[in-house]
Amino acid sequence: MEVRLDNGTLWIGTDAYPLHTITRVTTTEADPERRAAVRNYAIAATSWLFPATLASAVTLKAISALITITALAWFTLRTTTLIKYLSTTQHVLIIETATTRHRALASTDRRPIEDLAFRIMDALNQPPDRINQP
Repeated sequence: MEVRLDNGTLWIGTDAYPLHTITRVTTTEADPERRAAVRNYAIAATSWLFPATLASAVTLKAISALITITALAWFTLRTTTLIKYLSTTQHVLIIETATTRHRALASTDRRPIEDLAFRIMDALNQPPDRINQP
């Protein structure tokens, strides 16, 4: 996502924030939505593994083995993805204007988010004639 400062306006992607309306910039951590992730995982596992078990029980041994191996590979991939998702933390840049708070940007790496918050606050503290100078 492109982040730039142009003529007193902060652009984050296609969202524009005029600098004079920004009152505060902060960072925070957002935990993943665990309940929804586990629920979606359980639904997907049930809807795929149950039919795969039934199909492998009523088919020939070779086809049954193929179905079982495919189902176990899928199950392993989904479980690994779920564990990775549940263990990550999103670092979020929040821009507050005179009227509302905006979640402007999120990343799993804290450093770029904190650096961007610092740069935005630095731009806010600069005189208007120095904002776009190198």
